[in-house]
Amino acid sequence: MGQDGALPANATYRRTRAMSTIAPGLLVTLGLCAGVALAFMAPLLPALIELMWPTDAKPLRVVREHDSNVSNFAHGFQHFVEQKFSDALRDLGTTEVRRIPMESGGACLLMGESAAFELDGKEHVALTVTSLLVGGGDVHLPDNVLYESEVYAAGSFSSGSLSAFRAVLAQGSATLGSGTVVLRWIHARQTLTVGSAAQLFGRASSDTCMVLEQGVAFERLHAPEIHFGASTVQAVAGAAQPDTVPRTVYEFAATHKGAMSAGIWRLDQSLEVPVASMCTTGLVVQGDLRVGAASRLPFPVKSNGDTLFQQGCRADAAVVATGRIDIGRDSHIRGPVISEVEVWVRRGSTVGTPQSPTTISAPRIVIETGVVVYGSVWARQQGEVILEKATEVA
Repeated sequence: MGQDGALPANATYRRTRAMSTIAPGLLVTLGLCAGVALAFMAPLLPALIELMWPTDAKPLRVVREHDSNVSNFAHGFQHFVEQKFSDALRDLGTTEVRRIPMESGGACLLMGESAAFELDGKEHVALTVTSLLVGGGDVHLPDNVLYESEVYAAGSFSSGSLSAFRAVLAQGSATLGSGTVVLRWIHARQTLTVGSAAQLFGRASSDTCMVLEQGVAFERLHAPEIHFGASTVQAVAGAAQPDTVPRTVYEFAATHKGAMSAGIWRLDQSLEVPVASMCTTGLVVQGDLRVGAASRLPFPVKSNGDTLFQQGCRADAAVVATGRIDIGRDSHIRGPVISEVEVWVRRGSTVGTPQSPTTISAPRIVIETGVVVYGSVWARQQGEVILEKATEVA
């Protein structure tokens, strides 16, 4: 350094040269870091943009024609019939049968208010009806026939045995003969009666009442009242559900190791509720739950195993299990019954009430004759109606 404090010329040169060498390397490093940061941020940019300037804040639109509620299919089909054929039905004679072509291809068989259905020559040989069938009154169909298109009855509807239908809508009552198959859906404004050994694929419903006989296989049922076995119709007509268990009860408090949270006992093991007991809390049981005869559960219960009710029990809220649920004879369940495996409802039991309809849901549902359900029964894989089994919950 010189006497005046200035750097020598050669030192200034070396410093300038060092800075000129470092600057490009630093820029390259900064650029590389920025590129990596952008690469990591790129997938998040759409979410960040949507968070700052939302464009999808409205609720999803549900198209009612595609809703899983079977009544929507029925409403859509009825609207179609009224739009396309109301004038033709009005001009049709009471006993007249007329076959008319449809714009989409195929044909529609129109029947007057008092007309009788008969197979034509080709249909008689094949035992198959390909035409859409629209009746202006009651519709009564023969045995052993396949109906490939929908059937509409402005009045009541009845089918013979061993027939198969795509879909049926009846403005009055509907009766399916024994061994009949419905492939998609059936809906009746009044009582729907399903004969023994019939098969209901898809959805079956009524605006008033359904009656399913022994051997009926089903998937999804819905009605204000669903009777499994015709004998229950007379038995429950006008009968009120009891407000108390018809036996002496005593209060049950969980004595097992557990924890209380928001009025619910959480137990780390299986639990057996003694006979004629009342649980004063809800229950979450890590193992199996066994409820003694004539016991009452006013609050929700859930088990991570099987749930077994003995005879004459009552549950006023939801019953949920990861295992199977077995509801003993003459029991009353007021809340939803949901199992990840199977639900078995035994003779004399009711699920739901006329004032509070509810739902049974499980992959497999078995219901004995003599049971009444108010609401919906949703068997995601298989449902069946059987006679009372000799063996009960031990």
